Amino acid sequence: MGLLLPVQRHVAAGGSRQCTVPPVDRVCENCAGEDDELVLVRRLYVVPESWDTPGSVTRVEEPELWCFSCRSLYPHEVAD
Repeated sequence: MGLLLPVQRHVAAGGSRQCTVPPVDRVCENCAGEDDELVLVRRLYVVPESWDTPGSVTRVEEPELWCFSCRSLYPHEVAD
């Protein structure tokens, strides 16, 4: 396989020699999305019960910063 180089746009094609992406202070640790309202949560792994197995919930002790979207979609507890 050949050597992979970063993509560069020529100035004549509308590119720039300077980086135009501003640095980001914090991103969601679940989806890597940028969000101004990140909340510290603990992830929950939920296994639903079935006819022969009881349900269970496993809490991850290491807290993570999550955005609103991830908090609305995935099981979690807000960290104290």
